[in-house]
Amino acid sequence: MVVEAATVRFTPQPDESSRASRLMHPRLWLLIRLPPLIAFLLGLILIPLLGWSEAVPYVLFLWAMGLLLLGFDLLVPIISRRQVVRRYPQLFDTETVISVDGDGLHHTRGASSGVRGWSGITDYIENDEFIVLREGHLAVAVVPKRAFHDAQDQHAFVSVVVRHLPAPPR
Repeated sequence: MVVEAATVRFTPQPDESSRASRLMHPRLWLLIRLPPLIAFLLGLILIPLLGWSEAVPYVLFLWAMGLLLLGFDLLVPIISRRQVVRRYPQLFDTETVISVDGDGLHHTRGASSGVRGWSGITDYIENDEFIVLREGHLAVAVVPKRAFHDAQDQHAFVSVVVRHLPAPPR
């Protein structure tokens, strides 16, 4: 059975955008985690090189910086999510409807709607939580898998996407 069109309805949640960003830009999220790790490792390297008594001020400084950077890594997404919810509450109380068919992607949220043809979508990526339709490295549509009623509904959506787009990158 060939599925010609599929539609999904959902209301976005505030933390989904940062989790979808991790799916789209995994190298960036890895780079963000490196500075605290480097600070801790430099502190460990200095201990045997200088001896504990000489290395204490440097190690304490490096480890304090590492903890500060780690705190920023953990707190910035939380603070950002709270600001978005406070500034744009309408983003999280309006249902989003995304349909895919032979013409492309049809997107409706509240009073606004749009259509993007398949030529404007280069590929898609998928994990356990999201299906992201992309144009280059930009997200065109982020569909949380929680929006599908069952696996068959999800498979119908993905089969329409697969028919019109190249396989997801590995």
